[in-house]
Amino acid sequence: MTEALYIDTEAKMNRFETEMIGKTMVSVDFEFDRNRYRFGFNMCLIQLMADQQAYLIDPLSDIDLQPFFRLMEDPTIIKLVFSFGEDHRLLNKYGCFPHQVIDLKVLSILLNFEGMSLARLLNETIGIELAKTSQKSNWFKRPLSMQQISYAIDDVLYLQSLYNHLCQHDRYNAISEWMDAEIKLLSDQDYSTIDFDKPYKEKEKR
Repeated sequence: MTEALYIDTEAKMNRFETEMIGKTMVSVDFEFDRNRYRFGFNMCLIQLMADQQAYLIDPLSDIDLQPFFRLMEDPTIIKLVFSFGEDHRLLNKYGCFPHQVIDLKVLSILLNFEGMSLARLLNETIGIELAKTSQKSNWFKRPLSMQQISYAIDDVLYLQSLYNHLCQHDRYNAISEWMDAEIKLLSDQDYSTIDFDKPYKEKEKR
C-alpha cells in the first residue's frame, strides 16, 4: 500500500502547506457522509496526491482547513478529480470555491467513453483494478481501518496516469475547447445558498 501523510495536527498541516509550494497539479477526492451514519452533509476525509506523495487530511480533527481550501481556490494549480458534483457542493458548503478543476469523468464522456465508474474506467484504459469494498463504510469512525486508508488512497493514486492517458486519445484535440468550457463552468458554479442540512427525504429515513 502507498504510504500517506496523515494530517491531524496543525504541525502536519503546516508541513502540507509548505510542500504544496510550487505544485502545478494535484489529484483530489473526498469521503463524506450524507444522512447515512449521521444527520447532514459532512466532510469526513480529504485525499490528495501531489507528485508521488499521498496525503490524508482529517477534517474531523482539530485543524484549520484553510490551507487546503486556498489550494483548491488557487487558479494556478490544476486539480484532477473524478465525478466532482457532490464534492463541489460539499466544498461550497464549507465556503470553498474551487478553480481550475478538471473532472476526468466529464473528460472521459467527451471522449466517447460510457459514463463509467472510476474503477471500470481505470481497468479499461490503463489496466488498473480497484477494490471498492469500503465505499459505503463509516467514514466518521476513528481510527480509520487499513482497508479504508487503502481505498481512500486508491481514489487519487491513479488520477494523473488516467489524465495523461486520456490526453493522448485520438479525439482529445477535437474536444479540448469543450473541456475548457466545462472547467470554466465548474469555477462559475455556486451551491453555497443550498440548505444541505434540510430534513430527511423519505428514502433517507430508512
